[in-house]
Amino acid sequence: MKPSPSYPIVALNRFIEATRDSGYKNTSAAVAELIDNSFEAEASVVEIFINELSIDARRELQVIVSDNGHGMTPSVLRLALQFGGSTRFNSRLGVGRYGMGLPNSSLSQGRRVDVYSWTQPGVVWWTHLDVDEIATGAIQNVPKPVRARLKTVDCISESPHGTVVVWSKCDRLNHKKVKTLTAKLHAELGKTFRKQIYSGKTIKINGETVQPIDPLFLHKGANLLGATQYGPTLKYEVKVPGCGSKARTASVSITFSELPIEQWHNLSNDEKRSYNISKGAGVSVVRGNREIDYG
Repeated sequence: MKPSPSYPIVALNRFIEATRDSGYKNTSAAVAELIDNSFEAEASVVEIFINELSIDARRELQVIVSDNGHGMTPSVLRLALQFGGSTRFNSRLGVGRYGMGLPNSSLSQGRRVDVYSWTQPGVVWWTHLDVDEIATGAIQNVPKPVRARLKTVDCISESPHGTVVVWSKCDRLNHKKVKTLTAKLHAELGKTFRKQIYSGKTIKINGETVQPIDPLFLHKGANLLGATQYGPTLKYEVKVPGCGSKARTASVSITFSELPIEQWHNLSNDEKRSYNISKGAGVSVVRGNREIDYG
């Protein structure tokens, strides 16, 4: 008699391939997920390294994101690599809510992610996820973290606690050249995290500090300066749905800026595009001091 087939809720080998297509419109958005985690872990510095490797006579990019946050214990580290695993599930305190950010963003860009974390000097824990190992059934659970040495120690700033995320077998990065990808990350992350940078947080890419970019052209940064605020900031109280009997509202503030047309109208079309005055300029939506959409 044949055993009855099992029907797990998730067909893991297909799920891991399908989930790679979900949620992230570009590499910058995926990297931003890791930076969100770093800042929620109270990191003051996030360092990103884009390395070019030669593997079996072919060129491959590796992405490393390191921080000086409070780090993770082995149990929390294992949970962090579980899809839906989170110590802050459904929390409204940060940007993320459902514990999908670390594994989903990482595997959307590469077929392997290794995570190293430590809460005290010299005691580093490591685990990983690998798309090919999952698809073939070699691993069905997040591997138990083990003690490890940081292979990337030569490019990681020393910190008594922190986390390092390494993306390898990167087959879905938006750009294949270090210079191009680095420039794109500077532009996108400088705009996305401008408020954190203004408040003292530091993001570096291959040793170069990311400068804030203000799409309203009101604050100093890697952008033109010269706009003026148009009218007062508008503030609205919006009722939050799904709160049951306890009514709750959220504050929404809207700020407009007016560009100095007489001063900027002689700029060439290429200059206007490079400064984001045209072709993409518009509305910036910010939540939790972090830009969540733009266009």
